[in-house]
Amino acid sequence: IDDAGRDYRMLDSPERPQRPRRSRSRPSAVSRPMRFTFVVPGLASLDRAALASSRPLSRLASWSRPRVEPRGLPAALLASLGSAASEPAHDVPVAPLAALGAGVDPHASFVLAAEPVHLVAGREDVAVAGRVDDLSAADARTLVDALNRHFAEDGIAFVAPRPDTWFVTTDARPDIVTVPLDTVLGSMMSPHLPTGGAARLWQRWSTEIQMLLHAHPVNE
Repeated sequence: IDDAGRDYRMLDSPERPQRPRRSRSRPSAVSRPMRFTFVVPGLASLDRAALASSRPLSRLASWSRPRVEPRGLPAALLASLGSAASEPAHDVPVAPLAALGAGVDPHASFVLAAEPVHLVAGREDVAVAGRVDDLSAADARTLVDALNRHFAEDGIAFVAPRPDTWFVTTDARPDIVTVPLDTVLGSMMSPHLPTGGAARLWQRWSTEIQMLLHAHPVNE
């Protein structure tokens, strides 16, 4: 369960022995046990009575070993696929896989997720209100082109394979630690800014991105 109250529990079923099955075409053979994993975000937030009223969920829960992943859904999904968990002080390496899944081949570049978000200004900080999911493909291309012109000499490049799915690539390994967006939504932004040796540089770039996008005609 993260600080914002979101819960990422994994229903990880143990291997269950199965009875031998007889085959008409060949002598009886023992089938291999099947192992499956369900990732169920928010399961723990369900009322127990509501969970008990759902026979499928109740049955799955009775077979499962709940597991809490404080770093959010991406880390839970990677763990369910057998990926070794990264150190808590390092990023969950989901962006390169997400980029490949979206049709972006970063080649030898390092990849970071850069989804567009809504920010709501407060007196001393801004809140990350939610993802931007109403951009057209043309508007997304226009904004990405503007970002790439602005950062042309800084060694980073933006790409948006879908209007709501953006990435930033860099040839140099970024010396920063970031936080998954899922764990930040609804929270103030400052406590979740990049940390690490290059934190000040990436925080400056973050401010420049905010100013550029805020003033762009697409956002008028």
